[in-house]
Amino acid sequence: MIEYLKLVVDLVGHLAWPIVVAGALLYFKKDVAKLLQRVKKAKYGDIEIDLVEAIDEVKGDAIELGITIAYPSSSFSASDLELVQTAPEWAFLQSWQNIENILITKGSDGKRQPITKIVRQLQGSEKIDSGLADLILKMYRLRNEIVHVSGIDLTKAEAMEWLGVSKSISDRLIQKLA
Repeated sequence: MIEYLKLVVDLVGHLAWPIVVAGALLYFKKDVAKLLQRVKKAKYGDIEIDLVEAIDEVKGDAIELGITIAYPSSSFSASDLELVQTAPEWAFLQSWQNIENILITKGSDGKRQPITKIVRQLQGSEKIDSGLADLILKMYRLRNEIVHVSGIDLTKAEAMEWLGVSKSISDRLIQKLA
């Protein structure tokens, strides 16, 4: 009988912390959900997403190519600035849409093709150099991560830098594809 009591005491001792943690998570689930929405780095299985690192890589590549990443706010439309204030993720996506529209209308004769194919065709025909092509494709992958990962919380500063990079790339594409 004493062995059974000892077994029960050991079992309770081993289960106490997991039960306390599970109870705390249940009690604070709204707060935990809000915290997780601010996460910019996530790992699921073998897939790891680090948006801060990806954004920094795009900015670094842009600087290496001589692409301006900082513009005065007066360079952007009122709707872009409003989006940055209210929903930075949407500003991010809207600015990518401008690049995509230029690629489709000027880079592929209006034919709907995958962005990667359009960019590689432009690179192959030497309308854009490999550095610009690679940067556009990195931005495209980052855009996809932002669209498909829930709970991404971009800062206004990140959105403004992204708008700057997007504006520079849009201007370069318009110039090169004219």
